[in-house]
Amino acid sequence: MNTDPNGVDVPIPRMFDEIEIGRFLLPHAGLGVLTARGVINLKTLCVFEQALVTAAAGLHRLVVDLTRVCFVSAAGIELLIDASQRLGDPACLVLVAPEGSIADRVLSLSCMSDAPKVYRCLQDAVADDSIPSRPPPGDFQPQR
Repeated sequence: MNTDPNGVDVPIPRMFDEIEIGRFLLPHAGLGVLTARGVINLKTLCVFEQALVTAAAGLHRLVVDLTRVCFVSAAGIELLIDASQRLGDPACLVLVAPEGSIADRVLSLSCMSDAPKVYRCLQDAVADDSIPSRPPPGDFQPQR
């Protein structure tokens, strides 16, 4: 484990093709949290995309926690932007990337103007009541 500037343990993958996905869904509230740990690159993109598709189904808002991600490729950034656009209003998909984390640096460098909102901690992303609670206009489906 490595520790980022915020004191969060970030996994150092044995190989550059590992990702762990966790989900916490509150369907009655229309909220889901998807956590990723490891790397998001071309080798793990299909697993990450399928997790997004599955988690987003029927929810008003999906929070994607990138706190424990140690690498995000351009393809991963593109998937997040695409998922946000296909879910509808950017408020439907929000990200968590603590300040100074790998995810924060990659998101900052990518200048994501059409991107989902980024929060610094999971509690803020989940508790934000300024995001409208409404169903997304369409289901997110993986692109082939």
